[in-house]
Amino acid sequence: MARLRRANDGHLYIRASQSQGTWQVSEEGEFWLRLQGYSIPEQGEVVDISGGEFAYLKDHKYIYIHGFDYDHNRQAIPPDDQREPELVVSGLLLFLHLNEQEGLIWELALDLAKLNDDAWNELDRYHATFVTVTGAWTSVSQQQLSNTPCLLRIDPKSEPYQLYWENNEHTRQAMELSSPTPGLDRGWKGNVFVESDQRGGIWRRCLPRSAISFNGKLLWLASSECKPEWPGKATPIGKEYLNWQLWRLEVDEHAPALWEEVWRWLHYRSIDLVEQRQRLKVVSPPMAVMDDGEYVTPPGKPLLIECNPPHRLVRGISKQIVLIAEQMDRAAQYTGRPSQVISAPLLSDQVNYFSWSPPYGGNYRIKIEG
Repeated sequence: MARLRRANDGHLYIRASQSQGTWQVSEEGEFWLRLQGYSIPEQGEVVDISGGEFAYLKDHKYIYIHGFDYDHNRQAIPPDDQREPELVVSGLLLFLHLNEQEGLIWELALDLAKLNDDAWNELDRYHATFVTVTGAWTSVSQQQLSNTPCLLRIDPKSEPYQLYWENNEHTRQAMELSSPTPGLDRGWKGNVFVESDQRGGIWRRCLPRSAISFNGKLLWLASSECKPEWPGKATPIGKEYLNWQLWRLEVDEHAPALWEEVWRWLHYRSIDLVEQRQRLKVVSPPMAVMDDGEYVTPPGKPLLIECNPPHRLVRGISKQIVLIAEQMDRAAQYTGRPSQVISAPLLSDQVNYFSWSPPYGGNYRIKIEG
């Protein structure tokens, strides 16, 4: 988590992680932060900035380091130890129901069947007969809560959704043992929804610091003033409702996008994109295979390596891979020899073959990157 501060001379700066250092906020950057509704700190105050927001500011050159020109093209997915910790999700799951048979009508709903044990004990203690939520169209009886799913229709809003119980005497009270469900993000990041595997037409909201698999399409719900800036095809769905607009975000052969662009768009929203795994296979037989699985081959003898694409391909996503062979011996660092060999880039959606031979004796690691 980065932190936005104000210096003694009045300018803004961001203190990031130890490896990222301190970044100055340009005038354009401060203007953008104010335009997006961010809190601007005074001296002595601190405003938290997520890793995705920090990446967006850096990629759009709203922040800089004194004495260094930021190279927009030199970007990499941060290693696991630099990523933000996983968010402990509170509240209920938020779903979006898209009915494409009735003029592309969409509606939001909370799944009340996911109440925790403490919430159930509170309902029993107060003899509650109904449960509702701020922004809900109706109430749900306690008997209905045993249904799975138990979806309660709600209006879109940015304020948290608070649960309430009601009894036969029409007493209404906020539930103490159930955390409010986060409301919608009205800012530039919007709200990302992925399609449910079990229920057709139902899409689940992805909160920040969650991880998703991408199958070529997403739904994005945002304030009607915001635009998705999606690297593929972005299509508005229906008319805006209560100043919220739903978008369909896709990639296909007619609107291709780079995998890194899709990853970056999600990263700005603090959502991790699950990587697609390539499968390596040594085709030419080595001289021997050790008990620990290591291959033994003499220097100069080429190995033919087969790389198979992922089982599940996403059409419209262009991704390149390279084969890397790196020497693992520490002594190799002091010989002056190159310790790493990188192949020419190839497309990842097809079977690829690489021919490689170890130039020197030693232990090597062969891997795919892209």
